[in-house]
Amino acid sequence: MSSLVNLDERIQLIQSKGKVEAVVVVENAEKGRVQKVVRTTVSQEQTTKIVNDLIPFLQQSQSLVKRRDEQDELGLVRLRSKKREVMIIPDPSFVMIVIHCPTETS
Repeated sequence: MSSLVNLDERIQLIQSKGKVEAVVVVENAEKGRVQKVVRTTVSQEQTTKIVNDLIPFLQQSQSLVKRRDEQDELGLVRLRSKKREVMIIPDPSFVMIVIHCPTETS
């Protein structure tokens, strides 16, 4: 995900897979710095809420992985509730956040 050239194509591919509510891509900034939004598929208000809620969670998850093993790094955070699934994919340059409603499997 390190290139903006393919970013729009990736977002379109993700959105074609199902009930995607939001895709937000931000620069992968250091702790304490404000993340610049690179791409989003939702309103500014929704984007701000998503970033403010999930980037600190990502940073805490990355810290946990590093505390357990300094040589390891986080590749994906996936949260699933009854209604939604959230995937946070960190990259050296960007962080992609995808929120969707998974299809029910019985």
